[in-house]
Amino acid sequence: APHPLTYWTFNGSTQEWRVADAASLEIGNDAWSVMAVFRASSAGSGTQQIFSKRKGTTPHNFHMAFLHGSNKVQFRGSAGGNTQATNALNEDQWYIVHAAITGTTTCTTYVDGDLDTSGTIDSADIANATDVHIGAREDDSNSCTQFFQGDIGPVAVWNSTLSSSQVMSQAKAFYGFDRMRPSIRHRRYGRRLATGGLV
Repeated sequence: APHPLTYWTFNGSTQEWRVADAASLEIGNDAWSVMAVFRASSAGSGTQQIFSKRKGTTPHNFHMAFLHGSNKVQFRGSAGGNTQATNALNEDQWYIVHAAITGTTTCTTYVDGDLDTSGTIDSADIANATDVHIGAREDDSNSCTQFFQGDIGPVAVWNSTLSSSQVMSQAKAFYGFDRMRPSIRHRRYGRRLATGGLV
């Protein structure tokens, strides 16, 4: 995937972007989607959160994480079951990763618009009052852990199951992926998610 026009760099130890919970983000139905654009740093290690709406063992939670070592993306639901992307991703390279959840148990994943895998995931809805975290996840002690090292661009959540073509079309039209530019704006993007406008 090309550079997004706007992205945020995370240091892997202290930085994360938090979006206050809102009713529009408490998706409890059996059909929803999440997309993230990111570039994991080769300097990172361990499990690193990209998108998280969970607080420790709180019911109705979900996260999308990059697993350094295998270089795969993991999608995890409330009960501990998870689905991992089949294909390893290159570090220091941009990707658009999209997961479509159906029945809160089936997770179909796409990388740069191409089908990657479809697997089982446990209770994967986000009908909780926990804040959304970009670049980390919240634990039971209200602290953050599993910080991401690298760059994260646009993140979006929809309360329906979007196809790959729908997600890629929105990414190109809304975020400018079809317009490669030598100068990339480097700033916070999270306010757009905070408004709930993408849900």
